[in-house]
Parts: sequence; C-alpha cells; structure tokens
Amino acid sequence: MFHRLRQLLVDDYGALKRKLARRLGSQDVASEVLHEAWLRLDRLDSTKAGIAVRNPPGYLYGVAMNVAADRLRQDRRWLDKIEIEAICRRAADDLNPARIVEARSELMALTRALEALPPLRRAIFIASRIEELPHRAIAERHAISVRAVDRELKAALAHFGAILDKKAMPRRGPRPQDVP
Repeated sequence: MFHRLRQLLVDDYGALKRKLARRLGSQDVASEVLHEAWLRLDRLDSTKAGIAVRNPPGYLYGVAMNVAADRLRQDRRWLDKIEIEAICRRAADDLNPARIVEARSELMALTRALEALPPLRRAIFIASRIEELPHRAIAERHAISVRAVDRELKAALAHFGAILDKKAMPRRGPRPQDVP
C-alpha cells in the first residue's frame, strides 16, 4: 500500500508541492516537507504493511501536513534554545563586575546631571522621557509652546551628553507633534 502512496507522491509531486507551498508560504519548505513525507512513508511501509487507505491523495496530503507541523514544533524548540542561550550570554555580560561598576557610575552621573537641570527643564525631560507624554501635552501642562518644549529637551540632552562625555544622546520617546 505505501509503495503505491510513494508512487502517487512521485506522480503528483508538482501539484502537491504547489498546494503545500500555498498553504505553507514557501516553495522550499514545501519541497522539504515532501522529501520528509517520502521518508516517513518508507518507514511506515516497514511497520504497517497491512493498512488500507481509502483516499490515497488525502492521506498523502495529511502525511505532508503532519510533517510540516512536526517541523514547526521543532523550529520553535530551536528558537527557544537560541533565545535561552542569548539570555544566558546577556546575563553573564550583565553580571560582569566591571559593567556593574560602570553602570552604577553612569547612573550616579545621570542622577547628578538631572538634579543640576533647572526645574522646568527637569520637569519637561521627565514628562517626555519617563512619563512618555507627547510634546503637545507637556506644552499644555507648563503653559509653553511645543517649540519651547523641543528647545528644553534639546538643552537637557546636550547637558546629559556633556556630563557623560558623549557627542550626542540618542533621541527616544514620543516625537513632537506638528504645530498647526
């Protein structure tokens, strides 16, 4: 019986590959699934010689879809292993005593730099970067223009950059909204 299924796979290979490619989203994956299905049919031939299949094309498609599902589960396991390894590497880097000392030093420098800002500039920086408020809301809160919020943030970032000996601080947080 499985010999006939393998022959059906050979005879209908093109049509089955197109059908699987539409379902799986890739010609290459469909091809690999069909090759694995061939091997699986070969293994089944030796273990279940007396089975009768009523719908050979449907059975063949089912075997191929089972192979695809098994591949997906296996790929997820590998992805999980890769993610775990990356987390372990990151954790090892984070636990590096030199990095801990450097991070604490930078945090203390940032805290001093934040405290050194004028009160309005500090409030605007905190509202933008910590509270993640849009510039328009910050401007309304402090009764100033959006342009003034932009200037104060730019000055705060320049201040932090100078304190940390960096040429430019990366811009993070909400973008200013267009002023009508």
